Amino acid sequence: MTTKFRVRWLLLTMLTVFAGLCLTSCSSDDDYPTVDGKAPTLTLNPTSIKTEPGRSFTIKGVANDADGLKSIRLVNKSLYLDKTIDFLTYYPDTMLHEYQLSYAYPGNETWSENDTFPIEITVEDVGGELPRRP
Repeated sequence: MTTKFRVRWLLLTMLTVFAGLCLTSCSSDDDYPTVDGKAPTLTLNPTSIKTEPGRSFTIKGVANDADGLKSIRLVNKSLYLDKTIDFLTYYPDTMLHEYQLSYAYPGNETWSENDTFPIEITVEDVGGELPRRP
């Protein structure tokens, strides 16, 4: 073997080992310790809301989770509602375990008394648990 070949082989080996160490030592910011592994809870107050055409309404409730809350999502296609409250974005330095939900939505004059708009509310914790409320 020539000296030039040995030097290249040594450099390639060192580079491979260094790259392997860098890749295995990286950690994800999304790793959160699991406290209880249970799904988050959401208590709505009231569980059903009635409003008149043209009047706004407010969805109120309390979300809880021992692992920490990641987000709450409210969806209804008929209302063109698709709102995600991402706690990791809005509160990056704090892990929320309880959140007082109070989300106001404007009413529409064209609604009638017989219209119903069930809103799907999804609460996700940092462990990925997702119970749903239709």
